[in-house]
Amino acid sequence: MCISHAATDRLCYLEYDGDHLDVQHDRPVVLSTNHSLLGNSPGEIPAHSQHRLNQLEKLLGEDARGRVSVPVAQAALRDRHDLERGRFTAHPTMNTISRVDNHVSVVMRPASGEVWVTLGPLAKDSQDHFFRLSLNELAVTAEAPSQETVSRETVSPASRPAPTITPLPA
Repeated sequence: MCISHAATDRLCYLEYDGDHLDVQHDRPVVLSTNHSLLGNSPGEIPAHSQHRLNQLEKLLGEDARGRVSVPVAQAALRDRHDLERGRFTAHPTMNTISRVDNHVSVVMRPASGEVWVTLGPLAKDSQDHFFRLSLNELAVTAEAPSQETVSRETVSPASRPAPTITPLPA
């Protein structure tokens, strides 16, 4: 999950797998698919996830901060180029950024209070159409983060208490 503080244009990136909560503040860019970016992965990266990340990096670049327009971000999220097949596909696959099991795509501009969302696969002919929402109209607020480190917590699978963030050793 990626959280942004609009007033300072800062990103906080979180990964949670049921046992660990990893948090990294102040990442300049987050491009991600379905595998861990913070190193707490239980195994190898699935090929389909790596294909999607490679295509995302190709479309948006490794240093996308401040250079990706809303239409470019929207097009990237709905992209159907399958690197495994080496071609564009008529329908989403597991290898395309717009995966066969995606329900919605979301593009946010927190500083301007704007969010664009798709309706998902049940929208038939409108599944790739983005609708604009206003954060001000939704009454969403945010507070500045207070911790500047990557953190990890181990949680007992039986109890699953609310996460407490603990700094990782340097």
